Amino acid sequence: MSMFSSKPFHQIEISFTNVENRQTINQTIGESKEITPLFIYSSGDNITGEVKIKIKNSKKLEYRNISIAFIGQIELTYDPGNPTIFITEKVLVAKGGILTGSNDYSFNFQRKRMRYESYKGTNVNLRYFVRVIIDRNISTTYSQDKDFWVMNVMKPPLENPPINIKVGLKSDLNIDITLEQSQFHLTDVIKGIVNYYIVKIQFKSMGLSIIKREITKSNSGMNQNIFTENETIAKFEIMDGAPVQGDKIPIRFFLRSLNLTPTFPQINNIFSVRYFLNLVLVDKKEKRYFRETELVLYRNTLPEKKTILIKKELSSDK
Repeated sequence: MSMFSSKPFHQIEISFTNVENRQTINQTIGESKEITPLFIYSSGDNITGEVKIKIKNSKKLEYRNISIAFIGQIELTYDPGNPTIFITEKVLVAKGGILTGSNDYSFNFQRKRMRYESYKGTNVNLRYFVRVIIDRNISTTYSQDKDFWVMNVMKPPLENPPINIKVGLKSDLNIDITLEQSQFHLTDVIKGIVNYYIVKIQFKSMGLSIIKREITKSNSGMNQNIFTENETIAKFEIMDGAPVQGDKIPIRFFLRSLNLTPTFPQINNIFSVRYFLNLVLVDKKEKRYFRETELVLYRNTLPEKKTILIKKELSSDK
């Protein structure tokens, strides 16, 4: 899998090595809407690869330094010029000289601690990449990035208490929803039961939805701006019609087919991603009753290995 960048007379190619048994995930990178398969790594993996710099048409490229960097950074879509780098390692591979023809370099960033998973959201991206930097002089630098994706498997929680949601309205309504647990892996099944103890209000429907809530923070001058994005991941209708006192309705939601990420409680004090189970009751007069509780999600396994046809892509230097 390679990525090229081109100027009038040079190309940079970055490729990862030892990836024969590595899974991939399809993502859009940068401003391009084209889907790109990225290799999946986990915290503690070695990031190894090769760099090829080609000088075309018998030209020469004078440089001061050539370096290769491993970078993890957070980018806010509404403030693209100010990324936050939370991890970096830079290696000098060539110092002072002239490039001609084809030039090969290698990199090996060993046992990198990547505690945050990669994430691409509405207002924020957390990405990892290898960057090749050709430093020509004070005012001219060529660089090329090669992204990869990070997923981390977590151990099941030692304690996983149930969730109890109560919906009450004086003496007219008393509904109890109990979920068997409060933390779920991404391929889990949400199981529970709805108990109708007192129902004097005429309801016509009852549903549950899973809400993804992305919160980002941006410091602008003396002010801190907070942006909240809510996305409905899935909706489930529990009841269509009027329940009666004593009814019990089982709940069973399968998470495997949903587009979910692990919970990000607070990443570098910049953003968080949390999931909520939202209960909505609608009565005959179209009045709505809401209750919400948080679901904690974690990754228990990496995706299955898939064979993906990888196309060569061309992009421009920075």
